[in-house]
Amino acid sequence: MGFTFKRSLGRKFFIVQIVAISLFGISSFIVGQGLGLIEKNLNQQNVLQSNLLEVSELLSLYQSKEIVLNDYVRTKDEKQFEQLQKLSRQFSDRLQPLMPTLTTSEQKQLYTRIVENDTKYNVMITETIVPSVRESNTKQQQLDALAEIRFNMLSAISGLLETEKKISGNGLDRNYSQLQGNSIILIVSIVTSSIVALTLVIMVSFNMQRSLKQVVRMADQIANKNLQLEDMDYFEDDEIGQLSKSMNRMKWTLRQMMEQMTNTSSIVADESKKLIRYTSFVGDGSREIAVTMQQLAGRSEDQAGSSTDLIDRMNHYSQQIVAVVHEKEQTSLHSKQMLSLTEKGSVHMVSSIEKMTAMDASISQSLTLVRGLDEKTEQISEIVKVIKGIANQTNLLALNASIEAAKAGENGRSFAVVASEVRKLSEQVHDSIGHITTIVEDLQGESKNAVASLESGYVTVTDGQRLVHTTSETFVQLKAEIDQIGLQIERMSVSLDDIMGQTTVIHKFLEDTTLLSEQSALGISQVSSTADQFHNSIEEVEKSVAFLDQEAGKLNVLINQFKA
Repeated sequence: MGFTFKRSLGRKFFIVQIVAISLFGISSFIVGQGLGLIEKNLNQQNVLQSNLLEVSELLSLYQSKEIVLNDYVRTKDEKQFEQLQKLSRQFSDRLQPLMPTLTTSEQKQLYTRIVENDTKYNVMITETIVPSVRESNTKQQQLDALAEIRFNMLSAISGLLETEKKISGNGLDRNYSQLQGNSIILIVSIVTSSIVALTLVIMVSFNMQRSLKQVVRMADQIANKNLQLEDMDYFEDDEIGQLSKSMNRMKWTLRQMMEQMTNTSSIVADESKKLIRYTSFVGDGSREIAVTMQQLAGRSEDQAGSSTDLIDRMNHYSQQIVAVVHEKEQTSLHSKQMLSLTEKGSVHMVSSIEKMTAMDASISQSLTLVRGLDEKTEQISEIVKVIKGIANQTNLLALNASIEAAKAGENGRSFAVVASEVRKLSEQVHDSIGHITTIVEDLQGESKNAVASLESGYVTVTDGQRLVHTTSETFVQLKAEIDQIGLQIERMSVSLDDIMGQTTVIHKFLEDTTLLSEQSALGISQVSSTADQFHNSIEEVEKSVAFLDQEAGKLNVLINQFKA
C-alpha cells in the first residue's frame, strides 16, 4: 500500500530505478569481492607452487650432491670435490629463503631437520670423508653413518615435498569451491535483481496503463455526449488519480446541468401551453372587435386598417416570443461555468503531459544506467580473459619444465612429476575460467534483457503520453463547442433587441387606434369590455414572456448533444 498509493508516477519509477540499481550494485559488489578473494588465493597458490618447485630443486640438488660424492669417493678427483662444494653452496642458498614462506609447524620441523642433517652431512664430508679419501683410508663405518644422514635428509626433503603438495592441493580445492560459490551467488543475485526490478516495472506500468485507459474511455464517452456512465474508481493519489477525480467531477457537473436544463424544458413547455391559450383568447377578442368594427364601417375604415396592421405586427411579435423561448441569460451563465470547467480540465491535462514527460526522462535515465551495468560486465569479461592468459602461460611453463625434466632423465623424474601436477592445476584453472566466462556471458545476456524490458517500458510510457495528448485535444474541441454556445447567446441578444423595437411600434399603433376610437364612441363602448380582456391577455402574455426569458437561458444546444 505504501508503495502503490500516496506517490506520484515520477517517484514510483524513481523508486523502481533505485531498487534495480541497488540490487545490481550489490550483485557487482559481491562478485567483485569474490574475484578479489580468488585473486588473493591465486597469489597464495603461486607462492605454494614456487615453494614446491624450490623443494623439488633441493631434492634434485641433494641427489646431484650424492652422485658427485660417489664419483669423488670412487675417482678421488679434486674437481669432483669442487663440484660437490659448489652444489653444497647452491643447496644452502636455496634452502635459506624457503624458511619465511613456510606456514605450518610440520613444515618448519621438516625444515629444521633438513638444516640439521645438511650441517651434519657437510661436516662429515669435510672432516671425515674427504680426509679418508685423500689418504685412501675410507672405512665402511663412515659410509654407513653418511648413508644414515643421507636417508634422514632424503626423508625430510620428501616429507616437505609431500606437505607442499598437500597444501597446494588444498589451495586448489579452496579456489574451486570459491569459484563455485561466486557462480551461485552471481546467478542468484542476477535472477533476483531482474525478477524484482521487472516485477516492479510491470506493476507500475500495468496499473498506470489500466488507469489511463479508464480515463480515456470516460473522456471518449463524454466527447460522444454520453453522461450515463459510472464514476471511475481510482484509489491512488498520483497524477492519474487527480485526473480521475477531475473527470468524475466534470461528469457530475455536466449531468446536473443537463438535469436542470431538462427541468427547465418542462417549465418552458408548460408556459408555452399557457401562451397558446392566451393567444387563442386574444384571437377571440380580436374577432369580436372585428364584428363591432364592421358595424362601425363608415366611421372606422381607418381604424379597421390600423387594426389589420396591428394584427400583422402582433403575429410578428408572437414569432419573436417563440424565438426568445430558446435563448438568453442562463445559457450564458452555464456556458461560462462549462468553459471554466473545461479550462480547469485543460490545466490538469497540461500537468499530466508534464508528468508523463518527466516519467519519460526517468525511464530513459534508468535505461542509460542499465546499459552502464552491461559495460561493467564487459570489463569483468576482460579480467577473466587476463586470468585465462595467466593460466595458459602457467601451462606452457609446466610443459617446458616437463621437457627439461625429460632431458634430465632419471634425475629429473621427480621434477617431471611436479611439472605434470602444475600442468594439471593449470588445466583446472583454465576449466574454471571457462565456467566463469559462461557465467559472465549469462550476466551480459540478462543485462541485455533488462535493457530490452526498460525499452519496452519506455515505449509504453510514450503511448501513454500520446493518449494524454489526445485527451487534451478533446478538451480543446469541447472548449470550441462552448464558444459556439456563446455565439448562440449573442444571437439571442439581437432577437431581444428586435422584440423591443417591435413593442415600440405596437404602442404607436395602439395610440392610433385610441384616436380613432374617440371618433367612434359607440363602437368603443361596445368593444370596451373586449378591449379590457384583450389588455389583460396581453399582460399575461408579457408575464409569460418575461418568465420564459428567465428560464430560456437554461436551454441550449447541449440538450440535443448530451445523454444525461
